[in-house]
Amino acid sequence: MPLKSTHLAWLILLPALFSCQKEPVKEAAAPALTESRRQEIIKQGGEASSALLASLGPKLKAALTAGGPVHALTVCQQLAQPSTKEVAAGMAGITLSRVSLKPRNPENAPDQLDTEVLTAWHKQVADHGKATSDEVRMKDGETAVFYRPILIEEVCLKCHGDPGTFSAALSEQLAKLYPEDRATGYSKGELRGAFRVEFPAEAD
Repeated sequence: MPLKSTHLAWLILLPALFSCQKEPVKEAAAPALTESRRQEIIKQGGEASSALLASLGPKLKAALTAGGPVHALTVCQQLAQPSTKEVAAGMAGITLSRVSLKPRNPENAPDQLDTEVLTAWHKQVADHGKATSDEVRMKDGETAVFYRPILIEEVCLKCHGDPGTFSAALSEQLAKLYPEDRATGYSKGELRGAFRVEFPAEAD
């Protein structure tokens, strides 16, 4: 059967239509950190983590000595977030926090990148007894994130260990201050979480 004129017209136009379609746009890969910038982030991230530990650690130990786990828990609840913000404010251009797969405070819940790092570290601790000491990951093309692991020490177990060993007063205070608490059941040496410090990928 001879082709109708309309069919012939479509056959002629089809190649032209396909040739007019644009090629898929490929997303540009996020730029990698230079080695010098990476080392700078590791240095400054370590300093921020140490500064927070130095700010908060002695206060918690003093509270534990003065009034036991219940008092230390109360002091931690009052000081942890303000101390974190105070340290970050003293270092221009960073965002400082602590993250955990089992957060006590919902503000310390992990995002997708945090979860990837912490999950890998949990496996390293389970397999080898330790986690990578420091790690830097690119969050996007403009932001790099420094991580430093936080491991459970003996003293941590007073508030993060087996809840069956907690006093009634401590259990009551935990429920009052942190109704969504998930940060119990740890053993010594386990990964508690990480110090997390965000930096611009490029220095100012």
